[in-house]
Amino acid sequence: MAAMAQPVSAVEVNVTAEFKPSMLDPTRTTFTNTTPRGAYCTWAPAQCEQAGAYFFDIPLSLQKTYVKGQDTRDLLYILMPPPRDVQVTHVGSGEQHTVNIAFNAVSGHLTPGGVDNPAFTVYVQGGCNYVHTATNSVRVIFGWTLRAHQVPTPCYSRGDGGENGFTHTYSFQWLGVGTAITSPSPLTLRNGTYTGETTYTIGSAGADFDFGNGVTGDSEVTFRFEFTVAHEFQVNFPSASPQVNLVPIGGWEQWTQYGKAPSSLRQELPFSLTSSSPFSVALRCEHDAGEGCGIAENVSGTVVPLDVDLTMPGMTETATNRPARNYLLRREHADTDPMFAPDGYLVGRPSNLRFAVNGAGLTEMLSRPGTQWQGDVTIVFDTEL
Repeated sequence: MAAMAQPVSAVEVNVTAEFKPSMLDPTRTTFTNTTPRGAYCTWAPAQCEQAGAYFFDIPLSLQKTYVKGQDTRDLLYILMPPPRDVQVTHVGSGEQHTVNIAFNAVSGHLTPGGVDNPAFTVYVQGGCNYVHTATNSVRVIFGWTLRAHQVPTPCYSRGDGGENGFTHTYSFQWLGVGTAITSPSPLTLRNGTYTGETTYTIGSAGADFDFGNGVTGDSEVTFRFEFTVAHEFQVNFPSASPQVNLVPIGGWEQWTQYGKAPSSLRQELPFSLTSSSPFSVALRCEHDAGEGCGIAENVSGTVVPLDVDLTMPGMTETATNRPARNYLLRREHADTDPMFAPDGYLVGRPSNLRFAVNGAGLTEMLSRPGTQWQGDVTIVFDTEL
């Protein structure tokens, strides 16, 4: 009669993180772990902080038979999984990105306690460093950090009590893990929530979390990831509906008094920009002129082209990787709206738009003295978030 396979217990753990730019720390461009801290960090918060370990818990029903001797797999033995890539998907758009999940810390709760418990030691061997451990007759709580989480090697402990050959079975009530999550820069990600998941096995040889020999109670854990991106974007002009008056550089005196034609009619419009995300900029026009806007003479309706260019220090035009300096804007969707990306989190960055009539358009205007030319231009900042 064939032996029946033992059922594998399965648990789920929600792992959350967020990116929300802060004016108090504009250089921070990484996700902040928002997963509720586990029992170890609740019990020893100072040690968690010092070790840089952010533990959260995996419920376990696992027993380990410990044999003190020379075979490290018989000791309190833990080999953490190597890093793995996980796809996360933007809820709404379906846009996908790859994040890398590695484990940089491990903690646990073993019963029974006492000085013979193999976790009760400061002398952790193999691929881990000691953080903090305590015991009583009921349990031992221990915490270790991995020395090289990108290439994990087995961590093990012989404990401080018992002679060689000492044997005892211990129960894990929970396993605490700390994660090192490498993601694309949040500055490149659109607003919203990204979700993904991956499953690890827990047991003995061949399991992702390998506890060595003498293990019963194989299980698996599914990590469900939820990363939230909340960009800040703000454009502030001097007024809600700014007006632009085109004039020659130096004023009209050279033209009105000496008949010297100006080379350009222009005006700059300053604004301040706060952004932590890419965005596009384009024009909507009352009067179209080529791929841009124009201004029209009030009586005849004649339209001349109006050049509108944009300068935003700290922003890069993504198609060319050139700074956003004197970038000539086009009508919305004239080809594809240019996308700009911040070099970091920009806060109140002084920027400007420049409006100008040049060349044949200026000649046309000067040939009609006493006329008025006007038109509405809307600047479209689209964060696509």
